[in-house]
Amino acid sequence: MVENTPIQVFLSSDEGYAPHLGTAVASIVKNAAPLDRLSFRILDCGLSRETREALSRIAGRRGFSVRFIEPLPEMPSFAERVATPMPDNVLPDMTYYRLMIGTLFPELDRILYLDCDLVVRKSLKGLWETSLEGRMLGAIEDQGRDEKLANEKRLLGADPYFNSGVLLVDLEAWRAREAQQRILDYARDSRHIPRYWHDQSLLNAVLRDEALFLDRTWNSMVSTPEGIPDDPAIVHYTYSKPWKYAYRHVPYAADYWTFRKMTPWGSRDALAGYKQRFLVARAREAWRHPKQVLKAILGMERWTTALPKGLEG
Repeated sequence: MVENTPIQVFLSSDEGYAPHLGTAVASIVKNAAPLDRLSFRILDCGLSRETREALSRIAGRRGFSVRFIEPLPEMPSFAERVATPMPDNVLPDMTYYRLMIGTLFPELDRILYLDCDLVVRKSLKGLWETSLEGRMLGAIEDQGRDEKLANEKRLLGADPYFNSGVLLVDLEAWRAREAQQRILDYARDSRHIPRYWHDQSLLNAVLRDEALFLDRTWNSMVSTPEGIPDDPAIVHYTYSKPWKYAYRHVPYAADYWTFRKMTPWGSRDALAGYKQRFLVARAREAWRHPKQVLKAILGMERWTTALPKGLEG
């Protein structure tokens, strides 16, 4: 019974993305319900010893375990075989490693995969215990509406089309229905088809009919035309990253900085560089738009603060 098993959370990162991985883990730990049991499984694609120790400490605040997993020897070869043949849009091999999820976790029958560029604002128990109704995975429809996504749907024959940043996977079904081999076969036979979102494209092309679409509170994506839902359970910083946009408004950016402050990457010294860059960028933006600044001074228009909420202090 899934209700009696620990929530198995799978994340993957290298050292370059460690601050965001740590922020995601901190948000999960902070918002876990009192009776939640969690086990983190992190695919270690080059994390430092200090980062591994920090992540273990963050999870240990609630007595949760962390298991670091080394990439399998066959993963680089697998990635090379499924990689998107788009020279102007190349991602590192580790992007494709999660497509070997069934092989990576032979001892598990269910797992919850999460991207690192998100924060979790509520207990994951409700998502973890969701019935997949015989489907291989649970996912949330991608909330992008641009021409590139429309073209991807058409090329792949996938509409609706899911975002792969949050995936609840039935690993028994994944293995039994040979999802990994089917992905390899599709990548080999369809190299002429552009795949704009790489591993996500492959998942949609191969498994579109085996996905159960879930409520978007479990993967609420920023930068969507219709806006983000009220009080989402998971905020996914698609396109707009709080740590990249110094003056553009990013929904729920404050949550990111708040949770980051619960990690070693959120110390005063660690954030000093961000604060300086944000202040400089804000000043430049004000210089370019003096009329907007004047209207703000007169109370005629809202002008956002120099530092995002959660980054002050």
